[in-house]
Formats: sequence, structure tokens, C-alpha cells
Amino acid sequence: MNPDRAKRVCPGSAVALCRVRCRHKRRDSEAARRFIDEQIKVYEKKLEEAENRVKEFKIRNVGFTGGGGQDYFTRMNALTEEAAKARLELRAAEESRDALKRELVVRIPSCCLTRASAAAWGRPPSSMRASPIRRSCLMN
Repeated sequence: MNPDRAKRVCPGSAVALCRVRCRHKRRDSEAARRFIDEQIKVYEKKLEEAENRVKEFKIRNVGFTGGGGQDYFTRMNALTEEAAKARLELRAAEESRDALKRELVVRIPSCCLTRASAAAWGRPPSSMRASPIRRSCLMN
């Protein structure tokens, strides 16, 4: 090999190699940019479709969203709280009813109850033993 010729060929080869690498990098960059642009278009289309579905949902369910600017979740929380309050009131009313039943059973002498009414008030016929009140009724 000739050293002078190598000095002339080497820089040219290096420049050519750099150009080839730059072209490959440019091609790869352009492919990546195209891919990203395509992905952006796909996601823009999906976003637009989702926004349209939300708009259609709101139009279809305008009556369910409530008034006063409440959204679905605010209204749902309010209704859940109302239901819990109603359950609590029901439980209190049932307990009050049961207490009144017990009090009424205690106040009505057993001798005055028939077997059917005793069962209806929570005193089964087997519990109709001779209590002091009943004994006094029986003796009179």
C-alpha cells in the first residue's frame, strides 16, 4: 500500500461513511416521526369519539344529572346518604313498634288473650302458663 494514496482515500472513505450513517439516522428519525404522527392521529380520533360519546350520554341522561349544577357522583352521594338516613329511620320505627308491642303484651292480662291473639302479639300458646296475673283472672 502506498501511504500517500491511503492519506487521500481515508478522508474520503470517512466522509462517505459519515454520510451513510447520517442518511440512516435521518431515515430512522423520519420513520419515528411518521410513527408518532400516526399515533397522534389515532389518539386524536379516539379522543374525539370518546368526547362524542360523553356528549351523547349527557344528552340522553339530562334528567338524571339533577339540577343545581350537580354532577353524577355528587348526586349519587346525596342519594346514598338519603337512603342510609331512611334505613336508620326505618330501623328506629321498627324498634319503637316492637317496644310498643312488648309493652302492650305486658299490660294486657294473659287471661284476656285468646290463643290466636297471643300468637299474633308474639306470645305463642306454649307461653300461656299460669302467670300471677292469669291466676288472679282465673280465680275471679
